Amino acid sequence: MKICIIGGGISGLSAAYYLRQLQKDSEIQLLEASDRLGGSIETLQVPGGLLEKGAESLITDKPAALELIREIGLEEEIIATNLQFRKSFILHKNQLVTMPEGFYLLAPGKISTFLKTPLLSWGGKLRAAMDMIIPRSHQDDESLGSFVRRRLGQEVLDRIAQPMVAGIYSGDPEQISLKATMPQFLEMEEKYGSVICALKKRMKQHAAFHGAVSGPRYGLFVSLKTGLETLTRTLVSTIETSVTLQTQCRVKAVRFDKDHWVIEREKGMPIHADAVVLATPAYVTADLLAGFNREISDVLNKIPYANVGTINYLFKKEQIKHPLNGFGFVIPKKENKSFTACTLSSVKYEGRADSAHVLLRAYFGGVFGESSFELEDQVLAKTIEEELTSILKIQGRCEKSVIARYPQRMPQYTLGHLERVADIQSRAKIFRRLYLIGSAYQGVGISDCIQDGRRCAEAIGNETTEMSRLEPKLRS
Repeated sequence: MKICIIGGGISGLSAAYYLRQLQKDSEIQLLEASDRLGGSIETLQVPGGLLEKGAESLITDKPAALELIREIGLEEEIIATNLQFRKSFILHKNQLVTMPEGFYLLAPGKISTFLKTPLLSWGGKLRAAMDMIIPRSHQDDESLGSFVRRRLGQEVLDRIAQPMVAGIYSGDPEQISLKATMPQFLEMEEKYGSVICALKKRMKQHAAFHGAVSGPRYGLFVSLKTGLETLTRTLVSTIETSVTLQTQCRVKAVRFDKDHWVIEREKGMPIHADAVVLATPAYVTADLLAGFNREISDVLNKIPYANVGTINYLFKKEQIKHPLNGFGFVIPKKENKSFTACTLSSVKYEGRADSAHVLLRAYFGGVFGESSFELEDQVLAKTIEEELTSILKIQGRCEKSVIARYPQRMPQYTLGHLERVADIQSRAKIFRRLYLIGSAYQGVGISDCIQDGRRCAEAIGNETTEMSRLEPKLRS
């Protein structure tokens, strides 16, 4: 069996790895348009620090990534977040305010600390507390913004939920589907009638929600000592002797011809395959299939994307007057800054900078940051550095800054996303051995993409097994 994977990011590499485990006699080929494998997972070692240009963390409550890391012999590379400073901040009137203890993504789970926060007015706090008496709603698909406003009020949305959502999905909460991104909150409302009551109960029942932790559940975040690119590099070295890997190989079209798939490249002869895996962004997949099936292409094009990017800044420790006693901060849109969030990387993970330096990582772009994304590198780096200087009380200029831009890289799970994905999958199933995987469908995180690659490999394996059973009957 000949299998062709198009796209060499973490989804494509994971699919290749698991296919190699399950399809030992198959001929597997992976094609990547750029000059490197790994997609937006990029690590850079510079004097004084280890920089993550793209993703920097894995979430342990989605186990696919950790399972893969252990399989390929990287378990000793896993590092947890710094135990000493497991809290985060929100920028409020250009000051960093600690997230209330027990606040989980969208809602408070500990009323005593929530009532003390300066992030909200007393009116805003009382409105949020009404969540405990507001009746359930039974909407089919609701935006994240609508849900927070309905249950907790506009202030919680503007000052806390919106920047938290922007930090994860780089999106507009008024457009993001709650069902597709954070369905646990719908389940809380349905089961308990109140998000606050549900979180209070969960904090008592689960250690993951217990303790002096504010903001995201930082105890669930891990990384690798030598950076996340160690994962993709090791994946490549594991499969490169048994999978044909080609970079700088741009595919222009994919079509089905009689009993096999034809992959047309910009350079070189077409490739013929029994199965094809498209591990590319939805709009790229749409272009590849446009000449073959316009209907599936049109649905794929309904998944929007946002431009995102990071800037790593390396400073001397003595330059920063802020105590750096947390992992980072998010910025509400109302603060009118050029970036959406900042990770204090050398605080969050040990070894990200040497003892003389501090490493900061700012995020820019997203749905609300298009104007920042369009700035030239020098202007953008200087603008964000000046804003960081004001917030963190920094003296002098940084020693080094590194910008990474990822145009049209973050899929937006807008209202109706799950229905669109179901439509895409049902249309793809019509065609034999066509598989669509990646961050556009089942989740935007690294673990989500790895899980998608594994599911794809298993589906191909199941179909191959079924065909093997049928062949003797067909011959007879």
